[in-house]
Amino acid sequence: MAAEIVKQGLQYMLEVAFSEEAVVSDNFYLALVSDSGIAESDTISDLTEVAAPGADGYARQAVATSDVGFTSSDAGSNDWMVTTTTETFTATGTWKSAGAVVMVSSDVATAGVKMIAAADLSTTRSLVNGDSLQVAMQLKLAN
Repeated sequence: MAAEIVKQGLQYMLEVAFSEEAVVSDNFYLALVSDSGIAESDTISDLTEVAAPGADGYARQAVATSDVGFTSSDAGSNDWMVTTTTETFTATGTWKSAGAVVMVSSDVATAGVKMIAAADLSTTRSLVNGDSLQVAMQLKLAN
């Protein structure tokens, strides 16, 4: 199932493609959040990551903005899709349970970070020291 492209993500894509108000960064980042059922109007500041970036071994995982980090494909029915590489999160401390994965524009929690898309995990995952979770995200534009 494809991720939901959120309002900030739509704004960012249109500004990059058409108005040059934003530029494509070298990477996007996948982050794990304890929330699920994320609304299109939510921003990353509305959500709770499983741990603060840089704490308890948690880091947002980089996906290069290239044909290495994203593969583009025809999704049928005049739709188009990109899929990220599979990234691995490994808990080295105490993390909150993960309910969703989100794509954001920065690896650090600072003002101005844009949330591009969000997808609920198939089931909430409790991650304890040594556990790993692999995630990939698909973004689909439908006609």
